Amino acid sequence: MQSGAPESIDEYIAASAPKVRAILKKIRSTIHRAAPAAQETISYRIPAFTLHGALVYFAAFKEHIGFYPPVRGDPAIEKAVARYAGEKGNLRFPLDEPIPYDLIEHIVRYRVKQNEAKAAVKRAKKRSAMSPTSRPGRKAAQRFAIAPANRSLEFVKALRRIASPSAIPEVARFFHPDPNGHSDDNEILGVRIGSVFPVAKKFADLTLEEIEVLLDSAYYEVRMGAVSIMDFQARARRTPAEHRKALFTLYLRRHDRINNWDLVDRAAPHVIGGYLADKKRDVLYDLARSKNPWARRTAIVSTYYFIRANDLDDTFKIAALLAEDDHELVQKAVGSWLREAGKKDTKRLVAFLKVHARAMPRPMLRYAVEKLAPEVRTRYL
Repeated sequence: MQSGAPESIDEYIAASAPKVRAILKKIRSTIHRAAPAAQETISYRIPAFTLHGALVYFAAFKEHIGFYPPVRGDPAIEKAVARYAGEKGNLRFPLDEPIPYDLIEHIVRYRVKQNEAKAAVKRAKKRSAMSPTSRPGRKAAQRFAIAPANRSLEFVKALRRIASPSAIPEVARFFHPDPNGHSDDNEILGVRIGSVFPVAKKFADLTLEEIEVLLDSAYYEVRMGAVSIMDFQARARRTPAEHRKALFTLYLRRHDRINNWDLVDRAAPHVIGGYLADKKRDVLYDLARSKNPWARRTAIVSTYYFIRANDLDDTFKIAALLAEDDHELVQKAVGSWLREAGKKDTKRLVAFLKVHARAMPRPMLRYAVEKLAPEVRTRYL
């Protein structure tokens, strides 16, 4: 480390030992993801983030990464960090072990809640002091406090209990990174995807905030759990209209974390399609024009909800927009959904093929004609 105090986190990382620079960069990005409103600074000569006061600090040492301040007030997180805690409660992540980035995310999110709650109390006190005729006291302050979300961490712990290193190669085969699909930080926990769903079912009542914590995880299987919970909630008849809208909004707002074909397929039909069933569907056409292949896949996959209701217009219109798409996993989705629409109206599928078949990529065309009569299939293949 340089002898003078660094003026920025960039300077601190650049002056650190080469072996820890990537770790420091990832910790920094993890903090930004968990607390996007936080500001970077240097305090006590080490990297720090502020949000309504000091949020977190981190530093590189010869054998560990230090993370501060001590975590207090949440039994679940305190238990999770116990193995890393030093004498004063500050955390030490050994450099000869995997850095627990998902745990760092939870810590930062919890610290955000703590700081926001303190700031809310201060605001309430200030309002009380400014208004002598109104004395809101503790109850008013409590209205602004935010209870910490613990169950997202419990969900991750439940997946870790069934994870196996031997499953990592098998699970990794399902993930297809794409430079336009926000896939740069993906990691595999080692939980077979079929085993994620029963765990997600047990956590189907997570709040939107807790679901977003899961979406922010670098672990593919954790994000699969998040979209599965969103799907369970969107399918439930008792889910109120305002919550369905909130799920729809969350999906679109965090599409950067719904970054694989099966994450899209797990949630888009009911979270997006189900919500739009009785509404304008312009957003699907915006998604179909996106550079992000998973957004384009969402556009077509969402129409499955409409197909089931014999509402085929949007499926064929969006398929026409994507008929020459260059991404194989978008091609296969378009072909599959054309096939499903064709089961409802074969003549309309054949009419679509007469216009678009020559331009359609081979995988798309093969999937689209799969259920047509043999003599019709051979005409196109």
